[in-house]
Amino acid sequence: MKKGLIIGLACLCIAPAAMAEAPSKASIDKLLKVMHSQQLVESMQSQIEQSSRQAMQAALKGEKPSAAEQKAIDDMQDQMMAVIQDSTKWSDMRPMFVKIYQQSFDQHEVDGMTKFYSSDVGQSVVKKMPNVMHQTTEIMQQKVQAMMPRIVAIQKRFQQRMKTIHAQSDDGAS
Repeated sequence: MKKGLIIGLACLCIAPAAMAEAPSKASIDKLLKVMHSQQLVESMQSQIEQSSRQAMQAALKGEKPSAAEQKAIDDMQDQMMAVIQDSTKWSDMRPMFVKIYQQSFDQHEVDGMTKFYSSDVGQSVVKKMPNVMHQTTEIMQQKVQAMMPRIVAIQKRFQQRMKTIHAQSDDGAS
């Protein structure tokens, strides 16, 4: 009797896990398509380029570079963008997305997301997401810039403390 009860309980515990089927590549590809993931990646690339150019302008602090300096700046930015675009090509990113989705979601969840993103509301979310991401990135950059003086101060105090510790240990060793 006890043996049968234990086996029955084990089956009940195992059954839901077995039913959580890993999503197929085809279903994830369909989800990525309705989410316009390729376009989002490409949009991210252009946002990185825009942010890079804005950061360079900020670094110049209003100074106008000479023609030769501007050419060097443009060349550097073009080279950086080539690296970014090469490193984030959709043909390389798609398999990574598929793997992440397969590890993170089951088939039921992927099907639910596909249904949502195929709806009018889901498509509205997809269209607005690049703007949401852009605004979020800008806010985070502002937050990072605002906290940098505090971070630098902490680092300086740490360096001073380490110098003091080393000086004390050198004095004690003599």
